[in-house]
Amino acid sequence: MPMSSSHKIYFFSPYDIQRPRTNQLADVHFCEGLQQAGCELTLFVPTVFRKENVKRKKINETYGVEEPFRIRYLFTPTSRDLSGRLLVSLLSCYHCFIVVSQFFKRKSRKPVIISRNPRLMYPLVLLKKNLGFLPWPELVLWMHEVKLDQPRQVKLYSEVDRLLCTNSAIKEDLAEIEGITAEDICVTLNPVTAAQAREELTKKEAREKLKLDETLQLVVYTGKLFIGHKEADYIVEAARLLPQYHFLLTGGKPEVVRHFQDYCEAQGIGNMTFTGYAYDYTQIRYYQQAADVLVSYYTPNEHIVRYNFPLKIMEYMLTGNPIVTPDFASTRDVLNSQTAIFCQAENTEALANAIGTAFGEEGQQIGTAARMLARKTTYKSLGIKIKAFIFENTGDIVG
Repeated sequence: MPMSSSHKIYFFSPYDIQRPRTNQLADVHFCEGLQQAGCELTLFVPTVFRKENVKRKKINETYGVEEPFRIRYLFTPTSRDLSGRLLVSLLSCYHCFIVVSQFFKRKSRKPVIISRNPRLMYPLVLLKKNLGFLPWPELVLWMHEVKLDQPRQVKLYSEVDRLLCTNSAIKEDLAEIEGITAEDICVTLNPVTAAQAREELTKKEAREKLKLDETLQLVVYTGKLFIGHKEADYIVEAARLLPQYHFLLTGGKPEVVRHFQDYCEAQGIGNMTFTGYAYDYTQIRYYQQAADVLVSYYTPNEHIVRYNFPLKIMEYMLTGNPIVTPDFASTRDVLNSQTAIFCQAENTEALANAIGTAFGEEGQQIGTAARMLARKTTYKSLGIKIKAFIFENTGDIVG
């Protein structure tokens, strides 16, 4: 494809960004990285009507966007999270209209289309097959997992023009599918923003902000929290075994927080704090930085552990605090014995022992190495590499 001074990309997201959560953050920061790389980026998102929505004019501030890009809000008649075939079909109709309309704009560069949602890509692939005589844009699917047990989806993987994926485990499995080569795939990871990489926030400053005792030996988990959450259950049981440390977990609706607080009180576990859901996501970095040790202990009950690359992993690494986590294929692009303290999955004693190790000298060294790697792995640098991958056809690019 001929190079030009600017490269047009449409990113079709299934997530409403006016309520910041993990997937929304990833999509917005991914788009900013491409904009910073010199692409002409437009993000299309559904509108969900909630009282607590972030005002549109506050989106860039809320997400910490330094280089704004165009955002187009697509109407949907709902006040709850988008789900179900009807709403996906509505978004697909919008997207097909947006793409087809480009053919009638004279001298308009045809955009590359990127989406993370296979269901939003199906109708675009179908249209491209039937309207192949038109100068159809490239279709790029950004994958966070692979569903090899779904033949229709596997077929889609080989029908799009290029594939992005968050880790090398996904790439390995994709490359085994007929019609896909390693050159068609780019590993993206889940980086941090350039602004996050530059930030200098100390543990002392973070604890002052959160009004946390400076003398606490603090173990922190940030993420989702819900009743039946196995990851949280293991962390709570590790806290029972380690009364000398204080454990803090973010997330959770009020009834979920009450559930865990009642359980801890009944079990005599007195070294736990549950903060509840943080409506202002920018506060999460303070909890991560305030920690002495950070834990990510997801299980097969909630995730496909071979593929799940939590967004918080690189955020954790950026703090310089040691990370305790199982050794899963999904995070091996960035986590190894030099950048994390590994422990056996689904084993409370192993988790507790690893947390104890993290408080020693080894933990400090590992935290420093992880921080150095994270500061080099930004969405801006990723945007430059993806731009080359898509527009210059340079083959696979990792990181």
